[in-house]
Amino acid sequence: NVDLDHFSDRLLEADILTVTPRLRSLISRKSLFNFSMTAYQGHIKGTADIGDGQRLVLNAIASEVQLADIPFLNNMSDNRVEGVLQGSLNYAAGKGRLETLNIDLDLSNLIIVLTTPFFTIEQLKFDTLETDAYLQNQQLKISRVTLTGNQIEGNLTGYASIKNDIRQTTINLSGTVMPQQQFIESSGFQIPPPLMDSLKSGGGIPIRISGPLDNLRLATK
Repeated sequence: NVDLDHFSDRLLEADILTVTPRLRSLISRKSLFNFSMTAYQGHIKGTADIGDGQRLVLNAIASEVQLADIPFLNNMSDNRVEGVLQGSLNYAAGKGRLETLNIDLDLSNLIIVLTTPFFTIEQLKFDTLETDAYLQNQQLKISRVTLTGNQIEGNLTGYASIKNDIRQTTINLSGTVMPQQQFIESSGFQIPPPLMDSLKSGGGIPIRISGPLDNLRLATK
């Protein structure tokens, strides 16, 4: 029953956390650990390297984590999020060195249950959502977001400006999406002729997602 908070936000709730010192810790000035935890019906494991000068190197791999069980994720929005998360995180920081962060996440069977239906659509479903991101000059560069599914497919890139209050972290993503025929027919949404021409030519619809995490805005370019 391990909880990890960031200010007033609960970031992580683990059922069981196991931390094991590595053998090298006994013969060096570094503190090296393996860790493993069960959380949200999934598993997270990795290594932590804590050295002199407040140095920290953290590597973690997550598998079969259920998004619907993460309170923080669902508290950020009135829309409910379901799906399975897998991926990896690599973080390094320390006195006199540049802070680095690399994230590689794969979400499968992703469902966003909309509090306010989009025309007649009450749920957005994606087979997969894949994203790669890295930290640069205190800004999280999102180099790729790839969506696949029988409702919408698309590709986005952009950045996130991290804030202490994570809900106020601002997102700026842009790219193109391709609504599938099933989505167009079932939503009742009338696509304007210029956008329909773009779809017919295979170009997709240019969109932008921007704003703080707790109040994201979606617009066509």
